[in-house]
Amino acid sequence: MLKEVQSSDISRARHGAYSLPRIAKVNVLSGEEGDSMAYIRYFPKNQSSEFFEQHMDIVNYYRIIDTHVELLWSARLNLQQEAKNANLAFLTNKIVEQSGKMPTIQKGLVYYNYSVPGSTTFGTIDKAGKKNSSG
Repeated sequence: MLKEVQSSDISRARHGAYSLPRIAKVNVLSGEEGDSMAYIRYFPKNQSSEFFEQHMDIVNYYRIIDTHVELLWSARLNLQQEAKNANLAFLTNKIVEQSGKMPTIQKGLVYYNYSVPGSTTFGTIDKAGKKNSSG
């Protein structure tokens, strides 16, 4: 996994980052119960050392520290209420609870929307939060 993280191929490096062992440095929030098998991963453009993962109403922020990934921020969203989040424009719902220090992402992101069994969409999100699906 560490070889993948250090790869010059950004897709490979992101896969490695996501696969590293995880440590929670903040309280992990629990969200809605449901049968959704969709997960969205967001990576800042041209980076693999930090990422967000969203499952239903929970968003978690991770960063590579040495040989593992640390959970540094966890948030619960109200999926019924839209809101602008200045520090994280890609999150378009109101943050109702959080643990840890909210990160700031000043540039655009790449997202991967994974759905079981095996459907994936991906694209980019600019720094203002505008989504552009690539496939």
